[in-house]
Amino acid sequence: MMIPDPDYPDVFISLPYRGCQIELARDESGGVACYTAWVKHEGGWAIAVPRAWTRQAAVRLAKQWIMRRF
Repeated sequence: MMIPDPDYPDVFISLPYRGCQIELARDESGGVACYTAWVKHEGGWAIAVPRAWTRQAAVRLAKQWIMRRF
């Protein structure tokens, strides 16, 4: 079944880290911003950080995610 109007992440920053690519997306709900960190690696994509309240926290947690898995 196809989704007629998928919700694609709105990536606003992308940075390399240890052979991977961290991409941050920002969403706002009820006037509160939250950030999601996606990681592109040689095997595909993963949501490393489903929710963080600041950009700095999202990047820090994504880097920790990469260090734990690779």
